[in-house]
Amino acid sequence: EQTQGLKLLRIKRNNLLSECDYIMCSDVYNNLTTEKQNEWTIYRQALRDLTTTQSPSINTDGDLINVVYPIKPV
Repeated sequence: EQTQGLKLLRIKRNNLLSECDYIMCSDVYNNLTTEKQNEWTIYRQALRDLTTTQSPSINTDGDLINVVYPIKPV
């Protein structure tokens, strides 16, 4: 179950990273304030770290549980 939880977490994490890949393009990233650049960098690193900082599992409905996601910058 832990292995399945990690597998689902990786899928979710990869989707969240893909959703904000555009932020890291130089034409977008370079137009952000230094504060916003830092927020996005920290957020994306926290997403990459999820598989080592969380202990995901699957509930009886097949949903991923026991995961706290980082807060996406606005």
